[in-house]
Amino acid sequence: DRPALCLAPPADSGAAMAAAAAAEVDAGSAPQGACAALSDVQVTVTVDGVLVEPSAVKSDSCRVRLAAGDHAIELKFDNEARQVGTGGRLWGASLHLARWVFANRELLRGRRVLELACGQALPSLVAACCGAAEVLATDVVPSVLDLVRKNAARNGQKDCVRVAPLDLSAAGGILGAGVGSWDFVLFADCVYFQGMGEDLLRATRMLLRHDSGLAVGVLPGRGIRAGLTSFYEALAAGPASELRAEVSPVSTAEDLTWDVKDLLLQLVCLRVDPGGATCKDGPDARSESSEDGRWEQLSDLFSDAGD
Repeated sequence: DRPALCLAPPADSGAAMAAAAAAEVDAGSAPQGACAALSDVQVTVTVDGVLVEPSAVKSDSCRVRLAAGDHAIELKFDNEARQVGTGGRLWGASLHLARWVFANRELLRGRRVLELACGQALPSLVAACCGAAEVLATDVVPSVLDLVRKNAARNGQKDCVRVAPLDLSAAGGILGAGVGSWDFVLFADCVYFQGMGEDLLRATRMLLRHDSGLAVGVLPGRGIRAGLTSFYEALAAGPASELRAEVSPVSTAEDLTWDVKDLLLQLVCLRVDPGGATCKDGPDARSESSEDGRWEQLSDLFSDAGD
């Protein structure tokens, strides 16, 4: 049996979008220890052994440690914002997405994972450390990809983590990355300009496996930047689609509030729904309401036919 997928309850339940599971299971049927609640995953960032806020990292290197119960990993990063710009820094959204990856590490084991607009590619490296079969970190900036190669080698993941240039608005890069090839697509705070929200949805749907797959991202809330409003509107308004969506505020402990309040960070999960109508002009996402506003469990998320 596939491990169940656990998503932490939203910080505020509200009217979050939710989806039905691919197969109904009882909450008690998940293997013990298969995944941790998101709020149980702790992250620390240190420079020379001293705890720091991610936004305060100005040295040339830092360490990121993720822990849940008896499980922990530590990664070493070069911090090269001066050389490569914003993509050379660790950002709060990426750290929170890495928490999700670590919380659901058993589900990613043996799977193919692609990260869009990866920057430092922390979620990609966490996925590799947690047993993903193949990880592809993509970005549009060549110097960012060079930095990812360096950090993958520093953390013993140069054979698992590949890099490739990919522009969300260009079909050629998406085709080169492998249409319909990826079990997971990850993204963190990558919508900055008008049109990028639609590009993100289109790329996500093209890259995910056509029979099953899950995209998970952490994005600022509606209206924070150009492009985000249209992204959330597309999630809510799609009349028929192959994607189903859940959006909920990032759930976090009090000492892990990096960017959560200022940017209203949201955990966005998009699940492939093969029963939805084919959408030829790009992926709108159909949402359904639920009593508690979240997915509790997803079991047998991926079809064995594609393995």
